[in-house]
Amino acid sequence: MCYPKLCYLIEIIIIIAVNTLSLYAQNDTRVTAEELKKTGINYFNYSDPGKINIEINVLGGVKNPGKYLVPEGTNVIELLSLSGNVLQEETADNIRLIRTSKQSGKLSDNNIITLNYREIFKDEKLKSINKSNPVLVHGDILVVPITPEKTFWDIFRDISLVITPLATVATLIISIISLSK
Repeated sequence: MCYPKLCYLIEIIIIIAVNTLSLYAQNDTRVTAEELKKTGINYFNYSDPGKINIEINVLGGVKNPGKYLVPEGTNVIELLSLSGNVLQEETADNIRLIRTSKQSGKLSDNNIITLNYREIFKDEKLKSINKSNPVLVHGDILVVPITPEKTFWDIFRDISLVITPLATVATLIISIISLSK
């Protein structure tokens, strides 16, 4: 049998212990920015102590790829600015925002958003611009292509740079052989 005041004190101690243990568990599982720097991973901390902060990965053709800790509510354009912007303008029309599945953390095609930021810089009236600028959520992966995708004409130009001199040399050899007979 427990005295009422003693039971009340034991309940308070148990509640404080349970809440305190969960705080210690979080500190042990969190990787600090210093630990990430030791591994060579780029870790950029733009967190706001007064807000909830989220981690986003930026991969590919930006000046500073890596893991970013940013305040909740940050959008794609703000994150691109923080990461040093796109290295090649040609790649800004195929930026992909990948959202991982909340339960499994797996990637799937229906969670990929393709963004075209070259359209923002076209000469259009400001009132007619209605471009996508999604707000980021924890675990998002922003992928900026490193090199632009080649069009048919780019491939044709590359092939013609090789074929044209070879055709010229072949024509010259055929002309020399036919003239020497």
